[in-house]
Amino acid sequence: MDNLPHALVGFVVGEAAARLRARRGPISAGWAPAAYFTSALANNLPDLDFLYVGITEGKLGYLVHHRGHTHTLALALPLAALALLSGLLWLRRSTGAATRADRG
Repeated sequence: MDNLPHALVGFVVGEAAARLRARRGPISAGWAPAAYFTSALANNLPDLDFLYVGITEGKLGYLVHHRGHTHTLALALPLAALALLSGLLWLRRSTGAATRADRG
C-alpha cells in the first residue's frame, strides 16, 4: 500500500478521534489538526523501513525488510511513543497550552 492511502486513513481516524473527544467537552482549537497529524504519522511510521531496504538484494530482500522490523511489536511501541510525542508537540505549538483532557 502506498503512503497516501495510509495518510488518508490516518486523517479519517483523526477525524473520528476529534469527534469522540468533542463529546466529552470543548476541545482546544488546535486539537483536531494535531489528531490528524498524529494519526497520519502513526500510520506511516512503520513504512520507514524503505530507508534500509537496500541492505539485501532483489525483490525478496525488499519483501523481507518491508514487512520486517518496523512491523513488529518490538518497534511498534517506540514508534507509537514517537507519534504521540510528535502530536503533543504539535498541539503545544499550535495552542500554547493543552488541557489535561486534550492530552488524554
